[in-house]
Amino acid sequence: MVALIFRFGGFYADIRRAIADIRILKNNVRAIANSLAKSPNIEFDHSLLKEYSPLQLTEKGEEFLEAKAFDHIFRDNKDVFFASISADKPSSKYDVETSAYKTIFALLEQPFFNPVKKFYYEHPNESIQSFAKVGSIFLRDRYLESHPEITE
Repeated sequence: MVALIFRFGGFYADIRRAIADIRILKNNVRAIANSLAKSPNIEFDHSLLKEYSPLQLTEKGEEFLEAKAFDHIFRDNKDVFFASISADKPSSKYDVETSAYKTIFALLEQPFFNPVKKFYYEHPNESIQSFAKVGSIFLRDRYLESHPEITE
């Protein structure tokens, strides 16, 4: 019985160490994702966004997203998009924009993004990073409309 208690105690300590390691890894992944999302080296067609402060969709940018059915994808999966942004606990408009960009990439694995992935597979000269940037501005604006408490 004593040996069983010691064995369980060792197992419990191993689990606690593993949980601590997973927390560290999650924080590191979050830091890397934030760094990538804030990178100024994201290439996109500047005619798709007005480079005011903040960035705004142009008419061409809206057409760009419509051509890829992003408005429908968003409408049908709004809760999924918003839950992903909310999980980052954004406290500023900048946080929302950064989280929206990460959200686009995080959700690309979902089946509802298959038409977009098919488009980029068939058009290898086009940039999915450009889609993510333009889509994130659309997503940022919709999220902020639903969260008027975020004012900065």
